[in-house]
Amino acid sequence: MSARLRPGPRSRGPRALSGAALACALLAACSRTPEAPRPDPTAAGFWFTARERPDVDLGALGYAAGTRPESPSLAAPIGGRVHLPEATAPGLNLWCAGHAPEAYLETLAGEPVHRWAVDPDRLPGVPPLRHATQRAWRRVRLLPDGGLLALHEAHALLRLDVDSALVWAVGEGAHHDFDLDAAGRVHVLVRRAVEHPGIAGGQTVVDDGVLVLGPDGAVVARHSLLEALARSPWAHVLDAAAAQPDGRTLDAGDGLARDLLHVNAYALLRSVPAGLPAAFQPGRALLCFRELDALALFDPEAGALVWYSAGALDGPHDPELGADGRLWVFDNGLRRGWSRAVALDPSTGREVAAWPAAPDPAFHSEVCGALQLLPHGGLLLTESTAGRAFEVTAEGALAWSYATPHRVERRSPDGPSERFVACLFEVERIAPEDLPARFRSALR
Repeated sequence: MSARLRPGPRSRGPRALSGAALACALLAACSRTPEAPRPDPTAAGFWFTARERPDVDLGALGYAAGTRPESPSLAAPIGGRVHLPEATAPGLNLWCAGHAPEAYLETLAGEPVHRWAVDPDRLPGVPPLRHATQRAWRRVRLLPDGGLLALHEAHALLRLDVDSALVWAVGEGAHHDFDLDAAGRVHVLVRRAVEHPGIAGGQTVVDDGVLVLGPDGAVVARHSLLEALARSPWAHVLDAAAAQPDGRTLDAGDGLARDLLHVNAYALLRSVPAGLPAAFQPGRALLCFRELDALALFDPEAGALVWYSAGALDGPHDPELGADGRLWVFDNGLRRGWSRAVALDPSTGREVAAWPAAPDPAFHSEVCGALQLLPHGGLLLTESTAGRAFEVTAEGALAWSYATPHRVERRSPDGPSERFVACLFEVERIAPEDLPARFRSALR
């Protein structure tokens, strides 16, 4: 299976999908279950049907959890709420949601500090969006100078200055995630449609790849993750994925293609605790293969996959290696019906901790979702389709919570109204020492 990939021909699919077809393809790319919340087809951005959700009684992290049947999430207080000031990790929150191409830096109490925003239809040199679901920013990262990296899903990565002026933009189907290495280069996931004679009988499939960009946005390296997996000791998983009868397709930028991997995370390792497998080295990237329920390590210097683990996850997102050597993952539970944060032992692949430990349908982000390990041992979890996030301490106490203010109510032609909440893609806690100097005065 080491044959080289070649781009799929344009005749394999329509060069541009209709709005409805692309919306279906984008949703299919994020969901494998018919119970997934329905997106709002009438609004630009990424909105999901709002459902009543009881507040989560966080219990003891890794041991117990339950629910408190109190106010539903739509009636809950909007914005940030600090429940345990002495236990909350310090810093400011950076977040983006499905309502618009905007990002916010806020205090823990939800007070605004800074906002970045663009009109994607007016960005010089950036191709027009192909569908309204691409309008919002899927992921953002704060830069040391106060600027921002912002990703339009399946479209383009933007670099903005602190005043939201465009510095550069890179298209090529940029999607889901990106990271910065020690040299300041940006690694961003991209995708295209390709054909591989050894996979799925040569049918057109999605090749998730990585572009490495210099400070000016110029491409300095390009890697194919599909080809890296095909060359690895785990190449057999591609045959198994292609043989699945219910495989998903999505628009890879040139018509529909079979989505075998669906890489949704790329996180470069900074430091590695002692005692982990030799494959875990600084500068290598943690990958998450949503379609394979698997995690992997990619070496961007060698262009090779060096570690692979599968079997304990269900539609995962956002892996992160902790200082204690445990590998935490936001495990969506596409088939299970409830989400959790789970810690794995990288040496064995075995589950060593989880929250919640018991099934809890009150915590469920069927798509997206994010996890951040905090310096004091707590977790910051983003329950994307519920439009909320919360922080729990290492002991399981609720330290902080947030509910996005972006909600709409729409009336259908036959009369009934339906409520929608903007997908809260990610809330990230920026530690005081990582804040640009211009924003530190907002800390109290």
